[in-house]
Amino acid sequence: MATLQYSVTRSGNISFISIGGSLDAKTSPMLNSKFEEELKKSPNIIIINMKNLDYIASAGLGILISLNEKMNSRKKDLRLCEASEKVRKIFKALGFDTLFSFYKTEKDASK
Repeated sequence: MATLQYSVTRSGNISFISIGGSLDAKTSPMLNSKFEEELKKSPNIIIINMKNLDYIASAGLGILISLNEKMNSRKKDLRLCEASEKVRKIFKALGFDTLFSFYKTEKDASK
């Protein structure tokens, strides 16, 4: 059974979201609803820490693309950080690595 870990903390107008486990067709709807809740709080920046994300499928990529489009339309930033090489390769293989801003650390993403 696919599992997804999710936690959020806030500092000023920045939302720090940590995700872990598997982001696939089974777990994406839950994450999408969590993202929608976070968007209602109108953060200027959402930083998604992917350090503990083991796997991302096309459904998960779709959720992130949708969130990125919503943030861009509001002139806000979505930043991804600490993605493993395995996860980064999936983004790159599908040509999505240029759609997102990737950062090595959460601290770098919050600057």
